Amino acid sequence: MKKLMQGMALLASVSIPLFAQVNPTAKPVATPAPATTTTAVAMPAPASTASRNNAAFYEFWKNADFTVSAYGAFNYSVKSTFTKAVDSALATTGTYASPGFGAIAWYGNQTSQIGLSVGYMQIYSNTATVYGQSQTEKLTYIPAVFLARYYIMPGLWAGAGFGASVGLLKVDNGSAATKTFVSPLASLRAGYDYAFSREFSVSGFVDFSYSFATINQQIGLTSAADYSANSFNIMPGIAVNYTF
Repeated sequence: MKKLMQGMALLASVSIPLFAQVNPTAKPVATPAPATTTTAVAMPAPASTASRNNAAFYEFWKNADFTVSAYGAFNYSVKSTFTKAVDSALATTGTYASPGFGAIAWYGNQTSQIGLSVGYMQIYSNTATVYGQSQTEKLTYIPAVFLARYYIMPGLWAGAGFGASVGLLKVDNGSAATKTFVSPLASLRAGYDYAFSREFSVSGFVDFSYSFATINQQIGLTSAADYSANSFNIMPGIAVNYTF
């Protein structure tokens, strides 16, 4: 029996290496790699549109100040169909450039502001003698404009706005079916603020505005008719500002 067991052990020691040479595709059992631990990093949720709007709204009112301005300006108006007709009837070229003035109230921070501008400017004036009579036509505007401006860099700003003008047409020794009217108005304005202190500053600016109006009038010997009085105005000016 002992010899039988020794023989089987000898047979096994010879047959196993031979089997490995005959079947080379046999693969050793792979030892599993140690498990790795992955830590998940929580990403912050993107801010909602409402949150961004609230932040922008808060930033606008943050450190907001109230500024009042008084300005003097010189307005130049481009000829309209109405003023050309009056010039032709009176055989005299009227005045298209004249002084103007007004006031502005601003509210906002050092980046952006909103404001209301109210002013007075003459659009056109003409006086001539027609058939032995002195006749005067004068058109003035009282504009009220809501504005928003943005500071491109410290001191330098640009803005835009819209509003309306009360038009006053004065006719001496003539007739006018329209004497007082209201016309829509759009405005672009840019300027520079020079600060002497936190409260006090002086600004130079230029305003481009366009107003829409129709005037019904008898001009010269013609019958009363509607004339376009749309006006493009260029107004450079200087403002004195005080910040509370």
